[in-house]
Amino acid sequence: MHKPTAWKRAESKEQVLPRAGYRSRGADPPYSPLMDTAAAARAAVMAGRVVVGGGTLVAPRRIGAVFGVDPAANPAVSYVGRLFGVRALLQVALLATADNDERPRQLRWGIAVDLVDAAAAAAAGRRGDLSRRAATMAAAAALAEAALGCAALAADGLTAGRG
Repeated sequence: MHKPTAWKRAESKEQVLPRAGYRSRGADPPYSPLMDTAAAARAAVMAGRVVVGGGTLVAPRRIGAVFGVDPAANPAVSYVGRLFGVRALLQVALLATADNDERPRQLRWGIAVDLVDAAAAAAAGRRGDLSRRAATMAAAAALAEAALGCAALAADGLTAGRG
C-alpha cells in the first residue's frame, strides 16, 4: 500500500509533533495524523457549544422546551437562557482563538464549567426545581460536552510535544 509522503517515518519527535511558534516563524508545522484528531475533537467541542449555546441565546424559550423546561411556568427561562448562551459562545471564541500554549487551559476551564453544569442539573432535579427529564437531559448534555473536552485535551496533549 502506498503511503503519502507526509506519513513517512520521522527521524525525530520534532518532525511529527507540532510545537508552538511555527506560525510566528512563517512555517507550517510538520503534518501528523494526530493533529487531525485534535482539531476534530476541538471542532466537536465548539460545535456543541455553538448549537446549544447559540440556540439558547437566539431562542431560549424553544431550547428550554426541548430540555423539558416549560417556558410558561418559568418566565425567567429567556433571561437565564441568554446568560447561558452568551457564556457558551464566549467559550467557543476563547478556544477558537487560543494559541498552542493557551488552548489546554481553555479546554480545562470548559470541562470544569461543564461538570459544574452537570452537578447543578442533578441538584435541581433532586430538589424538584427541574423535572426528572429536564435534569437528566441537561446533565447528559453537560457530561457529553465535558467528555468531548477531555478527548480534545487528550488529543492536544498527544500533539503538544510533551514527554
